[in-house]
Order: sequence, then structure tokens, then C-alpha cells
Amino acid sequence: MYAINNLALSRYSAKWSAFNARTLARKVLGVNETSEILWPLIVAAIISLLVLQPAMAAEQVPFGDKVSKNIINYHRHTPQVATSGKLLPGAVDELKQHGFKAVLDMRTVKEGTKEEESAVREAGIEYYNIPIDKDWPEADAFVRFRSILENQENYPILIHCGSANRVGMMWSAYQLENGVEYEEAILEGRTIGMKPKREKQLTETMRKNEWNNK
Repeated sequence: MYAINNLALSRYSAKWSAFNARTLARKVLGVNETSEILWPLIVAAIISLLVLQPAMAAEQVPFGDKVSKNIINYHRHTPQVATSGKLLPGAVDELKQHGFKAVLDMRTVKEGTKEEESAVREAGIEYYNIPIDKDWPEADAFVRFRSILENQENYPILIHCGSANRVGMMWSAYQLENGVEYEEAILEGRTIGMKPKREKQLTETMRKNEWNNK
């Protein structure tokens, strides 16, 4: 009976979506019933938008007011990427509830990465670790950062360290490599949590390697 009710509901929803699509097309797009060739395509396109919109919204990271203090220095940087500092007890469950698919931890082993990896994987979330200490990261760290960040299967993703300082530095470096203007890339890093010492480290390395952005 449950399956039958679901099937009936699906058919009803499809008919209702088609009705809404036709109404929207006539009132907003000015399409009339005489467009026999284009009409099915227009209706199908609008239905796709109506159906996919909730799914697209579910793929986005929450805004700060939807997240508790268990996620320190939380910041919604893009619709699919959030950043933060340390994850306190209860934070992993919260990430799961918000639909995060991956966590990129930029802390070192002595900061508790093994414990976090177990908790994150147990929650069904993908876990990555790029340990960043006080020294400038090796080239491989930036390659892995880009690979993880640009894999859309990891979205929505949270990138964090202890305070968001290292995350901010890595993000600024990533943006500079992408050709973003220096001032804009640095501002994004500061917004995430990059502090003056890390910013100086980034700037000095940038000048030493003669990056294109100034």
C-alpha cells in the first residue's frame, strides 16, 4: 500500500509540476499554446528547474546562523565550501545533519587528526588530511589541496585547522595560483581566518617564487 501511495503521489506531483510549468511559461515567458514544437521542451526545462531546485539547495553549506559554536570560526565561503577552526564534541554529528560530504583537516597528528578521522568516517563523511605545521607547506600539499577542492564529489566540504589560520593561508595561495588579484586573494584569506604571521609567510614566499600576482 505504501508503494502504491508513493506512485500515486509521484504521478500527482508530476501533473501539478506540469500545470505550474505551463502557467509560468504563459505568464512569465509569454509562451502560448500554439508553440507546438517548442512547448514540450519549455515545459520539460521548467519542470527540471522546479524538481532540481530543492536538491541543489541541499548541496549547499549552511550559513553561520545555522551552525553551533561546536564548529569554531565557521565561515560559509562559497555555496559548496565552508571553513572553520577546531571541531568540538558534537560537531561531526552536526556536519552530518547539514549534509557535508567531506572534511579536509589541515592539522597535524599531534593535534588529534586520528581521532577526528575515526569520528568523521564513522559518520559516513569522507575525511582528508593535509598536515600543515609552522613551516611553509611542500608543493605536494598544494597539489592535493587543489585536487580535493576541485572534486565536486566532495561537495559540500568543510576545510578546517585549529583556528582557520592555516586554511586562510592555503586558500589565498590557491586563489593566487588561479590568477586572482593579490588584494582580493589576501582579503579572502583574512576573511577565513588568516593571521598576520601566516600572511607574511605567504607574501614572502610569493615574492621569492615570483608569482604573477602583485
